[in-house]
Amino acid sequence: MSSMYEKILDVIERIGPASISSIYDELNNDPSLMFNDEKPLQLSSIKSAITRKKDLFHVDNDVVSILPDKEVTKLIIEYQVEESSWYKLSIDLLKEIYIFQEWHSSGSNDIKPIGNIVDNNDYLTLKKEIYKLKIWDWEFQEDKESLQGWTITLLTVGKKYKITEMHEKDKKWKKIKKVVSHFINIKSFNHKS
Repeated sequence: MSSMYEKILDVIERIGPASISSIYDELNNDPSLMFNDEKPLQLSSIKSAITRKKDLFHVDNDVVSILPDKEVTKLIIEYQVEESSWYKLSIDLLKEIYIFQEWHSSGSNDIKPIGNIVDNNDYLTLKKEIYKLKIWDWEFQEDKESLQGWTITLLTVGKKYKITEMHEKDKKWKKIKKVVSHFINIKSFNHKS
């Protein structure tokens, strides 16, 4: 079951910035957005969710939007195994496309799509999972050079977040890998060094 703020995100993704009353109407009139419980949705519940998530939502003259620094547009994941292999997954959440690049020092280099994202709605689901990770709250270190490690670049409407780490066992790496692997087959990222 989705939380209230996820339902609000669904509405904003579908119709763009909207008034609180428009969000209320959308949530009450679209069966796919309704909650399963018997209680009718209250306008105060929507206002409360928006207030609790002030780090994600922006309200101006009763119009709710996603903060530009949090409105996710693209996720890029790079993973390098010593000097032998390099992988890059670029997911454009606006165009709803992705590209996987793979390079090996043995000369077998490819740019190819991997797996399948079955339904375009999965991009919205992936986007919501990225919001839950709160990558913008992670500690960022740019320009770290290493022969092995990973880099996550998150582009939003208003900002670029980039983090580079050298440890495969890092919790952040495990979290992002888990989220992305629900949508795209990324077996190459499971390389054991």
